[in-house]
Amino acid sequence: MGRGRWSAPPPGDYPRLICLDREQANLRTTMAERHKFSQRQVDVLDLEAKQLTTKSLEQIIGLLPEWQKKMILSRDTEAEDLLAERHIYRKVYFADCQGLVDNQKFILMMRALMKMLETAYGRPVDIEFAITSPAEGCWRINLLQCRPLQAVQSEQVHIPEGVDEELLFDVRRTSMRRSKEERIDYIVWVNPQLYYEYPHVKKPDVARLIGQINEHFEDTDNKLMLLVPGRIGTSSPELGVPVVYSEISQFNSICEVAYDKAGYHPELSYGSHMFQDMVEADVYYGAINDNSKTRLYQPELPTQYPEVLHTLCPEEAELGEIVKVYDVSSCNASLILDAREGRAVCRIQGAS
Repeated sequence: MGRGRWSAPPPGDYPRLICLDREQANLRTTMAERHKFSQRQVDVLDLEAKQLTTKSLEQIIGLLPEWQKKMILSRDTEAEDLLAERHIYRKVYFADCQGLVDNQKFILMMRALMKMLETAYGRPVDIEFAITSPAEGCWRINLLQCRPLQAVQSEQVHIPEGVDEELLFDVRRTSMRRSKEERIDYIVWVNPQLYYEYPHVKKPDVARLIGQINEHFEDTDNKLMLLVPGRIGTSSPELGVPVVYSEISQFNSICEVAYDKAGYHPELSYGSHMFQDMVEADVYYGAINDNSKTRLYQPELPTQYPEVLHTLCPEEAELGEIVKVYDVSSCNASLILDAREGRAVCRIQGAS
């Protein structure tokens, strides 16, 4: 609800995620965090230029009537106090749609809408909608798109203990939908340091190479895992790898990996079209963070196995230093997801 668009956000721009059953819950607990992780760019119709364009939030605040400001904007009073100490007196706004969150009529209406659609389709749905507010206390919702989400049953899984030497990663409380165990045949890994050092204008070439790998495995039964630094599908190569969904459609597990030395931080794009495509395809989409959510991450583990990019794409010698494709098909590698514990583990049983 916090953004006018749900594509990969531009640099420094973040969506506001709202759970309708706990609408006041917020991962951002301080005013500074709420402001930092908010929307700064706005898609608008420029009636004079007759085109869709993007403006900074600061450029349009003055054009909004007061009731619309109350719906979508909050004030950073801490920043205002700091400015006042320097004898600068002005209001500091940021967009978080808190006015809508606080409006129980709106929240109850959205709950009823989602429940009605779930009942009609017989399963949870993903929707796109637009809100207009022609007058104070009045809003209109236009339902733009509705599609039922795939319903897949969880499996009975068992994550073994005492096998840390065989675990590529062991993470908790990252994105998952159901418990399952799937084999992994190939692990595609993007070296975060070399990707960081690669020229900015050539970084999209890494995404295109991943697309070539993806295409190579079309119409096969191979299971692929992708590990990339920072954000997947971002439009800004300095934040991650700018793939589109068609370039990763054959991967059954995709992980965003933190790498503090280069400033890469996972930012799972819930609500984006890419995320919904992965949900529909039952793809595991998670994060390997550099914090308490990651108990173990051993990126050196796959290097024990054959690296086969040169056989898949022999003309990509330069990018072959950055992108590695490890063949783990002979060692009973698997991804194990336990939704009850909120735990994801990648195990390579031939590891030593």
